[in-house]
Order: sequence, then C-alpha cells, then structure tokens
Amino acid sequence: MRIWADTWGESFFACDELRWLAYVSGAEDVSGPELRRVDCAEGGRGLDWSGADGSLEAAIRSRLRSLAAGAVTPEEVSGWALDAMEGDSPQLRDGRIRTALDRLSGADLLEGPGQYLHGKEDFDAWVEEWDRPATPSP
Repeated sequence: MRIWADTWGESFFACDELRWLAYVSGAEDVSGPELRRVDCAEGGRGLDWSGADGSLEAAIRSRLRSLAAGAVTPEEVSGWALDAMEGDSPQLRDGRIRTALDRLSGADLLEGPGQYLHGKEDFDAWVEEWDRPATPSP
C-alpha cells in the first residue's frame, strides 16, 4: 500500500505520526517517506491541486478540471472539499466558492450500489459554470 500525503508545498513534513499509523494499522513493513514531485503522484498524471496562485479559488478550479478530465476520483475531490469547508479561509464566505465546494463534496454520492449520482456531464457543467464570469449583485 502507498500513502500519498500532500504537503501543500511545505518544505518540512512530519511523517512519524503517519508512519506510526501505518504500523499500528497492521503494516508489516513501513519505509519512507519518498519525496516526489506532484507530477509523479497518481501514476504520473500530473496533478497539481495547489492552484496557480495558491488561493482556494485556484484550488477549486484545479480540482473541478481534474474531476471532469477523469484524472481524479469523485472520492478524492469530495474528501478534499469537505476538509476545505471546515477550514478558516475568509474565502469561504464567498457564495460562489461555497457552492463549488458543496458540489465537489457531493461528487461521490451514490444513486445505488456502485452507481454515482453525478457523472461526466455534471462535472463538465460544474467546470463551465465555474469558468463563467461572476455577475455582480445589484
């Protein structure tokens, strides 16, 4: 098993707790960490979820596009969105950002066993809506 940990560009990563968690969870051998560039993660699909300017808005854009392209699973973006919604970023007060995070957090909802409620058409529509310029409130 491999565990990918995103350090969000931090130069230091305290991995002892993660290693201990793997060990107490039954791992027979725990080695590493191995530091890799973002483009080496996920089989080299070139994921860069940090966004060009490091903002929550840029991160949402990156995740929406990765989801629509099939580069990530709905579970991956859903987990990230739920974590982001619990954060303390002042950007969370923006209705557009809250709507996008709400949608991303529900990307992994199931309609039935193994059948997702949302699919590629929905993800494409979310990207299109996100990329549309925001209209100012009257």
